[in-house]
Amino acid sequence: MNLKIKKLLGFIICSIIFIFLIFLIVKITKIEVFKWLYFGILIILDVFFFEFVNWTPWKKKIKKEKVVKNKIREWIESVLFAIIAATLIHVFLIQPYVIPTSSLEGTLIRGDFLFVSKFNYGSNVPNTPLFLPFMHNKLPFTNNTPSYLDWVQLGYNRLPGFQKIKRNDIVVFNWPTDNLQKNMPFDKKTNYVKRCVGISGDTLEIKNGNILINGKKENNPNRSTIQHAFWIKFENDNHLKYLKKIGKPVEKKIIEKSFQNNYDLEISLIWPPLLTKKGYNINFYSSIKDLIIHGTEEEVKKLVEGEKKQGYKGKISYVRLNQNIIDSLGQKFPFSAYGYNHNTYTDILSRKTTSLFPYNWKHNWDYDNYGPIYIPKKGDSIVLNDSTLSLYKTIIEDYEYSKVTNLNDSIYTFKMDYFWMMGDNRHNSQDSRAWGFVPENHVVGKPIFLWLSVDIGAKNIFNKIRWKRMFTTIHGEGKSGWYLPYFIVFIIIIYFRKYLFLLYKKHIIKN
Repeated sequence: MNLKIKKLLGFIICSIIFIFLIFLIVKITKIEVFKWLYFGILIILDVFFFEFVNWTPWKKKIKKEKVVKNKIREWIESVLFAIIAATLIHVFLIQPYVIPTSSLEGTLIRGDFLFVSKFNYGSNVPNTPLFLPFMHNKLPFTNNTPSYLDWVQLGYNRLPGFQKIKRNDIVVFNWPTDNLQKNMPFDKKTNYVKRCVGISGDTLEIKNGNILINGKKENNPNRSTIQHAFWIKFENDNHLKYLKKIGKPVEKKIIEKSFQNNYDLEISLIWPPLLTKKGYNINFYSSIKDLIIHGTEEEVKKLVEGEKKQGYKGKISYVRLNQNIIDSLGQKFPFSAYGYNHNTYTDILSRKTTSLFPYNWKHNWDYDNYGPIYIPKKGDSIVLNDSTLSLYKTIIEDYEYSKVTNLNDSIYTFKMDYFWMMGDNRHNSQDSRAWGFVPENHVVGKPIFLWLSVDIGAKNIFNKIRWKRMFTTIHGEGKSGWYLPYFIVFIIIIYFRKYLFLLYKKHIIKN
């Protein structure tokens, strides 16, 4: 038999035996820290293939004839080693992540590039081990072709971490309700990032936009900018003279980009759209009468002042959006706002809202007034009835794979901890209010460092990079530290180290 085939078979057999033994040790002892022994697979890999370390120092090492490798073989081995090493780092230690939405706007903004720590909360041993490196759940340049094979599912196994998830931690997790592909493994669902506002064992309630945990009002998190939806009303049509000639329609994305650049505000909805013979075209606008803006009140005031300076002559008023306003106006409210309108829903332009979790309007909840709702903890028991099932059926059937067969006040005990995730941009965030609890097996990691921030909508190339956000920390007390200058100094020292050492040597000799 070929030597290479023997080595490969030996590696596979030893690996299977090793993994089975670790599995038995963890199951018998119930000591979670033994899960770190799974990393011993790297030693087996080195013994059979790389031989970087002498694992039998007591034996006399047999000198092997040096094999002369051609350039192609050296290149292939180097690439394979780099892929294996990078994949292990990506899976168990650090994962790069980019902020795609504005749900944490003010704290983390679109175009921020992060490093996410896998080891803070404990690395998840892949449930789906058959996957292509650096591709999370689909092949590039395809709509939804999986980048993995779900033939082998190892279940939920998390290595011990250095800390537990705390309230107000920003957390990256697998989106629980992702259905990009049918029957997706939980570790291949799309990655989301939100703030954990409620941990397992908490009772959460939202009153008038304020979060209450166990009956006590929560203060705004450190380094956070909590944003809300504001309804801005122009007394007369605002024709946006600085954007276009009067009478010419403007694309919505151009208006959005202008407001983002001028006021650092995000437009959600605009009224009225361009009226054509075929009806309203919601992508074009000739003027603006009403806006729904996401931001802080200070940012909205800046917009009002800015529009006045641009030449708008009429009165501009604004109000923070809430359910009472929508209910009182009824059909006169010009928008269909996400997270509201469950009683007096106005289907403007055929837009429909997504109902809030648990998809049962008996609760009469909205984005500003929600709950109270209990967040389950591992080991908690509940009595199963119509009331509890409306909240916890998804947990029991979809996350813990148990079947509900008896509702006659039977008892169910939760197998995992759960968390409640929300965005700082309170009215422009699809979060736990929309899809419910996040199970512990969906937790990916903790963002720890922001290494790059790109403003895609910037007017010119010189403003594309947000230099003040580069190399900043995400968690912690007080203002975020800015480490870019230190990094630049470090790079200069490394690059000119030989020259600097010679200067230092000359200085010592002179003295």
